Amino acid sequence: MAIPFKVDNVDFSDCIAWNGFGWEKNDIEQDDAGRDDAYTMHRAIGAKKRRTPFKGRDRLPFARAQALGLALDHETVSITYLDLLLGQTTKTFYGTKIAASSIYPVGADTFVDGLSFELVEV
Repeated sequence: MAIPFKVDNVDFSDCIAWNGFGWEKNDIEQDDAGRDDAYTMHRAIGAKKRRTPFKGRDRLPFARAQALGLALDHETVSITYLDLLLGQTTKTFYGTKIAASSIYPVGADTFVDGLSFELVEV
């Protein structure tokens, strides 16, 4: 079973490595959060946001890698993915980076290895 991964409702699950999905939840504290004079922590969570690093599968056809890169190349994107707390869900993200470690020819075809990108919830 592939882990669901859609960008603006276009399925790119086939582009992600079998172990290529990461997940992180970050609590964003309000300004009045912090420790008092007795060093007691007072939480004031303003929001909870996700950060998701991804790794592409090796030997990804160039056209498929390019389609994914173009789909992610927007100020924000709607991502459908598997969230550790919510299950399959759709949230709005922005991208912080996208990289490929190698682009290489094999015969008449071109492939991409080491594709990686990170998305942060808006």
